Amino acid sequence: MMASSADPSTLLDLLTQKMGGSRDTGAEAPGSYEDSLAANLQLLLNTRRQDDLVPPEFEECAASVLNFGVIDLTGRGGLQTPAEQMRLCRSFEQAVRLFEPRLRQVSVRPVEQKDRNLSVRFRLEAWAEAIEERITFEVRLKRDTGEIQVSQP
Repeated sequence: MMASSADPSTLLDLLTQKMGGSRDTGAEAPGSYEDSLAANLQLLLNTRRQDDLVPPEFEECAASVLNFGVIDLTGRGGLQTPAEQMRLCRSFEQAVRLFEPRLRQVSVRPVEQKDRNLSVRFRLEAWAEAIEERITFEVRLKRDTGEIQVSQP
């Protein structure tokens, strides 16, 4: 079987177009590269997938669109414990490594906050190849809806 050399972010292009948007390449205006990354990360992290859908022995499938998105957190205790939050961090990291090829050395960690009732915040840091610098995003998970918002701090 021949390996595909397709860019994993092509799926993000197709999803964005289907939703009526467009994806910036970063050449139009200052900041548009970061905005494009934030929009793609938000789409990726708002897509839910079944945990352990693909058995580990199927390595090729594990890195395919079958695993696009992050684990579904429904019924997992509301991310109250550090262990639950770290599990979500690992899911975020895995999704970004697989489906956002413009970012390398991805790291996600929970952000300490006083009021945890409405949302849980995370900090996503990665090396952006095209602009050759470390980039940071704030990832906010709304507890009531499960919606994720991605922005630059």
